Amino acid sequence: MKLFSRFFLLTAVLGSIGTSPLAQAANALEPAFCNPATFSKYEVKYSGKAPERLHVYKIGQLTLAGMAVGNSNVSDVIGVAKKYSTAGTRDKYCTWYLNDGNKEASQEFDYNPLPKPTGSQYDSMSKKWMSIVGDEFDQEALSFVSCAEDFKYIGMGCDGQKHRGPTVFGMLLSYAGCSPANSVAIVNKIWGENGITPQMRKALAQKGADLALAHPQKAQIIRDLLN
Repeated sequence: MKLFSRFFLLTAVLGSIGTSPLAQAANALEPAFCNPATFSKYEVKYSGKAPERLHVYKIGQLTLAGMAVGNSNVSDVIGVAKKYSTAGTRDKYCTWYLNDGNKEASQEFDYNPLPKPTGSQYDSMSKKWMSIVGDEFDQEALSFVSCAEDFKYIGMGCDGQKHRGPTVFGMLLSYAGCSPANSVAIVNKIWGENGITPQMRKALAQKGADLALAHPQKAQIIRDLLN
């Protein structure tokens, strides 16, 4: 537990130092899956009728899925959850819908519509996002942590899986132990920047790391499952 907390303290303090020896030491404490160059090796092929822009990753015991929830058939999104978990209607299929363009999706999944993370007002945007999804990590009865622990599955996405969804996916990676810089590099490689600046995504990914520092026992549950 102390090592876990020290890692997040190092990454929070040294995130802007670049390739200094101390920054390299902090990166060395990251889990292996945090390497943007090799993250793709954890991707698994989905054989069903896939939602748009679906990417599924099996890391340790936990399956993480990002997809265009709002632009896909709800039944296809549910199909992904059923393939990799036993989460059902009561559990909102352990799937988070992060936009507001699909009424059926807002009823079936955990609905948390976020503003598009554009512009350069990093602090104010981070505050808005945290007021909406901050508790979804580990404070709500149904949370990323509860779904990871009970069903070994977390699914998420916005309408097109270009802006909000990839950014929250990056926040979750940072919550699980990745540096914000590596989290952003990973999601940008998978789904692209799509007009969202790396600085904005990094600021929001940092919030994921901050949550792990604030709730280390909860964050450790996810990190243990990813080993």
